[in-house]
Amino acid sequence: MKRYRLLSLLTSLAAVTSVALVAAGSALAAAPPAPTSPDLVDASDSGVSASDEITNDSTPDFLVNAGVGQAGLTVTLHLAEIGQGPTAVGTATVDAGGFATVTASSTPDETYDVTATTKNGIGEESNHSLSLEIKIDTTPPTILGPPFLLASGDGQFTFTQTPTFTVFVDGDDTSVTVKTYEGAVLLGTGQITEVFNFGSLGDQSAADVVTSTPLSDGVHTVHAIASDIAGNDSLMSASTTIEIDGTPPVIGAPDLLPADDSGANSSDDVTKNPRPRFAFATEPSVRVILYEDGIAIGGGRADAAGTATIRVNDLNWFDPGVHCVYAMAIDGVGHTSRETPELCLTIEEGGVPFASNLGVDLQGGFLALSLRSTVAARATIRVLANGKRVSFRIGKKRAAKISRRLRAGKRKTVKLRISKRLARHAKIRVVANVKSKDGRRIVVKKRALAKRAR
Repeated sequence: MKRYRLLSLLTSLAAVTSVALVAAGSALAAAPPAPTSPDLVDASDSGVSASDEITNDSTPDFLVNAGVGQAGLTVTLHLAEIGQGPTAVGTATVDAGGFATVTASSTPDETYDVTATTKNGIGEESNHSLSLEIKIDTTPPTILGPPFLLASGDGQFTFTQTPTFTVFVDGDDTSVTVKTYEGAVLLGTGQITEVFNFGSLGDQSAADVVTSTPLSDGVHTVHAIASDIAGNDSLMSASTTIEIDGTPPVIGAPDLLPADDSGANSSDDVTKNPRPRFAFATEPSVRVILYEDGIAIGGGRADAAGTATIRVNDLNWFDPGVHCVYAMAIDGVGHTSRETPELCLTIEEGGVPFASNLGVDLQGGFLALSLRSTVAARATIRVLANGKRVSFRIGKKRAAKISRRLRAGKRKTVKLRISKRLARHAKIRVVANVKSKDGRRIVVKKRALAKRAR
């Protein structure tokens, strides 16, 4: 009887132990559920938007949702280069709301798949979450040189108050944005639009940046900064200095020079000179063009004080009668003034036009010159080789210039000897400065284009 009871007790104990072991095994097999895909927090997403998953933070933060009821579990963040296995880069504890913010350890620039797992207190780890693809880029772009003024009128001068600058950037990243500044003031923004390959020098790209707010006339110093889509800013570029002239020049009405006004008084605009001179008050260094009926009949440049004296050229001298002239000024960047008011003058009968011509023939080492003037004058002759004045021989004498009297309507011939080296290889130009007895002056230039000696 006692043996039976003992056997029954042992059987019951074994059954209870078996149930407990099954329950314990079931508990040990229940790993935590996988969390949701990690989310790059906005503060770490430094790209052009808060959802492009591009960052210049080498230790970015990620928010992981482990789920309700998972407080106290450990979340592990994993990064994997594309095609590689995951590596644990950081951990954090799930808060009461089921979330954990995990900071990744310092990570090289690359594109990664990011996943997360959770682990309970006895070391059971969940499956990996769905992955998030991110790009880490901490390398800023490099600007090559200063901004270049595009389509400038003359060097670093421009007539537009909204100039365009071309900025060159190292590499071929067409997502780079370029901004131009004057000091701390933003002038304009542009995008890389062209990529150039320079062989062993690699790729370079270019952006054209239009100034969005008009600049005032005067000198401006401009630099540029380039930014990539990860939010990296380049160092400030070298600067370029430009001058803007957006205002056309101003010029006054023509005034016949008193010395050429041969009428009853010096202000009646009556003259016997068929090639009269006119004075203009304008801006320094501008070019002044004289017109009659829309035809340019003379031109010249104003001096440093803004005074221009223009003579009717020898091809357009005036016949007797009334002639009305006007002018326009053009500055160094192409701005053209308004037309001046007309000045009408009377050319009297009896005036002799002052015109002169020059013929040049290169004969071996000799320059054969032929000069003619419509009025009695004196001609001073110089020879230029490749733009520089050179000496020559006339007879047995060496000289840098010679003078010859010209009789009205009579042709004068002169023969000058230059070195054979210049005759064969240099660009020869003869300049004759012809001055009449009444002070009128013509400068005639002629290139020697005849066959050269060999």
